[in-house]
Amino acid sequence: MKIAFASCMRRESFPEQPVWREVLAADPDCLLLLGDLIYMDYGLPGLSPEPRGAPRAYDEIKFRQVMAAKYAAQWAEPNFRALVEHMRAKNGFLATWDDHDFAWNGARGKSVPVAKRAVARKLFNRWVYGQETDAEVYRYADFALARVIMLDTRYYAEEPGPEAELLGEAQWRFLERALQHARPYTVVCSGQTIDRGFDSWAQYPKEYQRLRALLARREQVLVLSGDIHRNRFAMHNGASTIFEATSSGAAVNLVNLPFGITARRNWGLIELGETDVVVELNSHRGTVRHQIDATSWREVP
Repeated sequence: MKIAFASCMRRESFPEQPVWREVLAADPDCLLLLGDLIYMDYGLPGLSPEPRGAPRAYDEIKFRQVMAAKYAAQWAEPNFRALVEHMRAKNGFLATWDDHDFAWNGARGKSVPVAKRAVARKLFNRWVYGQETDAEVYRYADFALARVIMLDTRYYAEEPGPEAELLGEAQWRFLERALQHARPYTVVCSGQTIDRGFDSWAQYPKEYQRLRALLARREQVLVLSGDIHRNRFAMHNGASTIFEATSSGAAVNLVNLPFGITARRNWGLIELGETDVVVELNSHRGTVRHQIDATSWREVP
């Protein structure tokens, strides 16, 4: 079973996005998009027409207009559109969001007006799943060898702190139920990484420890994440080993500068087999490959 995953694409910076042709050529069984599908804001004041935090000042009407136009532009990119249509035909297209496609840079649900949160969720569901509904972003889907669980680390999040909430109690109950399945592998998807970047699970110590304890109940858990505009492969040790693969920056610059040298073109491909798991992290510099032994759940040297 092959799983492609990616995050972070900004049509304003990359009107053409050939990276999606590479993903399509790999012919994955499912495609997982891990947030920042659009950028409501990006860059610093004076350097960007829509700097970080700009959507805070939008009224509900403008917020919806800007967000809808950005989704329409991204979904109109020919390479991306072809890939999404192909994956939908396979029933293999899932996504979650992060801050830039939820509201604005660093946005957390408890500090975003309810009306804007509702607009964001309805437009996300319209463009990702085809219907403008208020359905939860978190969900799961079953495939031949894995259950894929998409988490929402934005809508219910509080500002970081020792006791702050990230998922909300209803989503925790969902996750506990979703982890009860008979497939060999569990793939948990989060817009935020476990412990890297300005936003991560580690900024929520109580939630972080709860996640680690919950995932430790299962074997063969792989976490996929985005956000940081880099590729990364990490092994988190504890009561059990959790591997995390991050791929971020499919079509965005490392920083908001108009120089091609900072273009990322990052995406990942997971191959789940009966005896091993292969993780390939692709970028403009090439491919880095990691292999996990499925029996011992340890990386193969």
